[in-house]
Amino acid sequence: MNAARYPEAVSQYTQLLADYERVVGPRDSLTLSVRGALGEAYLEVGRIAEGTELMEAAAAGLAAIFGPDSPGVTRFRESIDEGRTMRRMAL
Repeated sequence: MNAARYPEAVSQYTQLLADYERVVGPRDSLTLSVRGALGEAYLEVGRIAEGTELMEAAAAGLAAIFGPDSPGVTRFRESIDEGRTMRRMAL
């Protein structure tokens, strides 16, 4: 992501998410963070609806663990808002 190689980031985050879900479970904070990061990568490649859905799930899970104002939740909520803006502009 930091190198702006978004298609590659999508591929790597997809694999990482599958690994985390298998090893630590779908509700673990690391899994949720990777899910949200994959959602952000999806936004960058134009998969806005999918990205928003992943980030919403990540934000909800992280809020349940760390509270609604935690940095990870705030980050994904901001990205969700960005995705919604992108979707409106595309219409």
